[in-house]
Amino acid sequence: MIIRFLKTIWELLKDKRVRLSTKLIYIFSVGLYVIAPVVPYLPFDDLFVFIVGSLVFLKIARKEAGYSKDSINKKRDKGAIDVEGKIVEDE
Repeated sequence: MIIRFLKTIWELLKDKRVRLSTKLIYIFSVGLYVIAPVVPYLPFDDLFVFIVGSLVFLKIARKEAGYSKDSINKKRDKGAIDVEGKIVEDE
């Protein structure tokens, strides 16, 4: 479960459909806090901040990339094209 969570974050960080600003906010806010907490006397654990920040990033990045909740971990055919179609009846 943890590996899938980290893999999902990694895939969204590499995804070109997720805005760069979203990625940078996540990296700087969560990454910098884990490295150097702003206020070391607060009772927040680094792991707690990482998990909450990652969950917020996942929610925002999935919407930007157009993923459903579980679709990011499914293997995709690189040659496949995702299209919508409409059936037209012959007269």
